[in-house]
Parts: sequence; structure tokens; C-alpha cells
Amino acid sequence: MDLLKRNFRYIIRFGVVGLSGTAIHLIVLFLLTEFAGIYYIFSAIFAFLVAVTSNFLFNKFWTFKETSKGKNFNRYSIFFVTAMIAFVINVSLLYFFTEFVGINYLIAQLFAIMFSFWINFIGSKRFAFRR
Repeated sequence: MDLLKRNFRYIIRFGVVGLSGTAIHLIVLFLLTEFAGIYYIFSAIFAFLVAVTSNFLFNKFWTFKETSKGKNFNRYSIFFVTAMIAFVINVSLLYFFTEFVGINYLIAQLFAIMFSFWINFIGSKRFAFRR
């Protein structure tokens, strides 16, 4: 609970960025799966790459207001590793909910994203955008 109180502004902004990233992710996932005919797991991988890059930029300049130019690659690398950990969990949950529970892949993706939000926030705040 202490994490919530101290970081309320960051959590709200991170959530807004996460919602925009979720929209980007779902749109790319849907377009690639439904219109390009790409298997949904492969579509999810590409959608993740697009969304994580968008999220990094929004979080850097808006959520955490990071203005230094010297450490961009290091920060992106740490942000990307954190996002990859969350993504592995995300795709595992996506597959489980879709294949074993029988939930539509878009709804399953929403459940998986809600869970991975916290992994991304803690990793971003503590490692990628640590001041």
C-alpha cells in the first residue's frame, strides 16, 4: 500500500500510457491476425514490439519526465528487459486462457495485460527510470 501512496501520480500516468499501449497492441494484434492471416501468437509478438516502444517513449517524456539524453539506450534496454519478462508471462497467460479455458484471444489478452501491468510498473519505476 505504501507503494501506491508514494507513487500515485506515476501509477495514474503509467496506467494511461498502458491503456494507449494496450490499444496499440490490440489493434496491431487484431489487424495482423484477422486481415494478414498471421497466427495470433506471432501477431502478439509484433504487436508487443510496437506497443513497448510507444510506451517507452510516453513513459520517458510524460510519466517519469526523463530529460537526459545520455542514457537512452541503457534505459530502453532495461525497460525492454522488464517488458520482456512481463511479455513472457503475458503470452503464457494469453495461450493458457485461449487454448485451455476457451476465452476469445482478444479478451484473454486483456486479462494478461492487466496482470503484467504491475510487473512493468515496478520494473520501470525501480530500474529503467530510477532517478
